[in-house]
Amino acid sequence: MGSIRHPNLWPPFTQMASAANSQRVVSGDGALLIREQGEPLIDAISSWWVTLHGHAHPVLAKAIADQAARLEQVIFADFTHEPAEQLAVRLSGLCGLQRLFFSDNGSTAVEVALKIACQWWANRGQPRYQIVAFDGAYHGDADSSSIGQQVLLRAQKKLNQLRERQPQAAGLVIARDISHAEAISRVLMDDGNRVELIHSQSPQATERLIAFQSGDADWLVSIDMCAEGFDAPRLRVVAYLTTVVTRSRFVQGITRAVRMTPELAAREAIPREASYVFAPADPLLMDYARSWSVAEPYVLRPQEQVAEDEQPGVGAWRGPSLPLEAVEDGAGAVIRLKTPELPAFLQR
Repeated sequence: MGSIRHPNLWPPFTQMASAANSQRVVSGDGALLIREQGEPLIDAISSWWVTLHGHAHPVLAKAIADQAARLEQVIFADFTHEPAEQLAVRLSGLCGLQRLFFSDNGSTAVEVALKIACQWWANRGQPRYQIVAFDGAYHGDADSSSIGQQVLLRAQKKLNQLRERQPQAAGLVIARDISHAEAISRVLMDDGNRVELIHSQSPQATERLIAFQSGDADWLVSIDMCAEGFDAPRLRVVAYLTTVVTRSRFVQGITRAVRMTPELAAREAIPREASYVFAPADPLLMDYARSWSVAEPYVLRPQEQVAEDEQPGVGAWRGPSLPLEAVEDGAGAVIRLKTPELPAFLQR
């Protein structure tokens, strides 16, 4: 059947450790794909909606060859060409729109359409941020912000479900920077949420954090204010939308939703009801999520090696001659912290 896994190819939407073999195609004819051993296969999705008129169409093949002999492609910034102009005139007559923006793929087309729509409303002085879309539908994968939007939408959906039986449950969004946090807050508020936006430049930030602990806001949007020592047991959902992917920052963020207090322990069994973390499927973050309650033992040991160009007791004093450094010793068993485990969907 010509099924292979080529060592130099990475197929889309796959994890290479578990990707299935691909079928080698040698030619196409109309709606059919011809595989290496001669077996035909119906191309029911037009190879991701590209070959709508079939494979090896003689008219299209000749037109492509003729155009390639004159000009294959030219950058469309500061340049134009006759075939694009002719197509724009024909499409304008069909759709009634004066100007057309050409895109080379569906993902970028969706991204551009959303930006044009948002800019149009902003120009009218009526900025709008809500986008209506089919739940679970595919809208492209070129715009990285769409990943963040999906994470935020799923976090909102989960919090709404939790609040049906836990009216005081709240969510935490960890944003990238202040402008990002402000944009997220607008989106949440447009969806009818009560939002506390608190960052390092917020007036009375500490007092507002304390008020949030027992307040009625649905969401706390922050950047770096929710550090160790901040306890808000009603936090049950965390949306991790920052670009910082260090283990310390990630664990610091998600553990805001697994804090236990005497008052909470009196109301809920231990382990408590599940909390939920939503984040992009970054391999590092996924690994942190599986191992966040495990800590490796470290030992302090003096640094014995002296730089070759320095002699002990010679030159300006720069501090202790044997500074301490943390090194992984490997001694002892792994220390497992006595904290609640993450929900099962985040474990292997």
